[in-house]
Amino acid sequence: MEALIRVPLSKVALPDLVANYIEIKRAAGFLYKTEAEVLKRMIRFMKQTEEALPLVTPSELVQWCAKKESEKNQTASSRGNVTQAFINYLKQCDYDIDLPELPKLKRTTYVPYIFTSDEINRFFRATDTCDGYNGSLRHIISPIIFRLIYGCGLRVSEATRLSLSNIDFKKKCLILTETKSNKVRFIPFSKTLGILLENYCQTYVTSDMPYIFRGKYHYGINRSIIYKWFRYYLEKAQITHRGRELGPRLHDFRHTFCVHALHQLEGKGVDLYCGLSVLSTYIGHVSIKETQNYLRLTPEFFPSIFRPIYGYICLG
Repeated sequence: MEALIRVPLSKVALPDLVANYIEIKRAAGFLYKTEAEVLKRMIRFMKQTEEALPLVTPSELVQWCAKKESEKNQTASSRGNVTQAFINYLKQCDYDIDLPELPKLKRTTYVPYIFTSDEINRFFRATDTCDGYNGSLRHIISPIIFRLIYGCGLRVSEATRLSLSNIDFKKKCLILTETKSNKVRFIPFSKTLGILLENYCQTYVTSDMPYIFRGKYHYGINRSIIYKWFRYYLEKAQITHRGRELGPRLHDFRHTFCVHALHQLEGKGVDLYCGLSVLSTYIGHVSIKETQNYLRLTPEFFPSIFRPIYGYICLG
């Protein structure tokens, strides 16, 4: 029986191998967008030492996967998982490469911040009364984009990537095609938001623009810009930001949307567990289990659940 000959992994061959791997993943039905970016960054990382070290080594892979000082544990873990899956694929293709076992990193346990109704009102009062400056459209875009994130439960990336083709003004709904789960979603919006959105598009959006929201220099706006605005309006609304990793975070609007939506369903007599299934589909989750992670019961929104608990404690 012939011994298996493994091929050394050349850094020159890495771009083509990564491209083939991404193609295989997408052919299998995976969106594989974020993961593809991770592997492309890995190529650039390896390119730095290509002249001195033409072959990919296990120690370099460990260095690539190691947690950076400024990043979260979850980010480093995700990079390690994507890299490990790619290395496993290369080994199946008879490449002589291994990724040593990486240290286990604890997931950050962040408790989402649920905005109260009063805080939501103060936040939008701040966006609606913001002054413009130096050609910026912040004061025009903010009242709309934050209402899309909170009022429609959109992910920030979904809001910033909206194009004219994603909006049906007659049916008052968004048609989202670029979603995390790669599924088309139909999201209704209120009459008030529809008027804001339509007036904005008629005034500032042309048919050749890839996305409806643009920045100061006519480029599309990204998450970092939205976050900067978010922090500005928190301060204007006198909502305390507790510091890094403590929130409130921009994504907490989505958590708050889920809690508020369930509260409304409960008010209409819908069973919470049935409502959870509807909500899961609406916000684009693959399973109800994902949606459960978004929910934080608070006395303000679910008194019917908390009242018996408090009564039991008081009688205790």
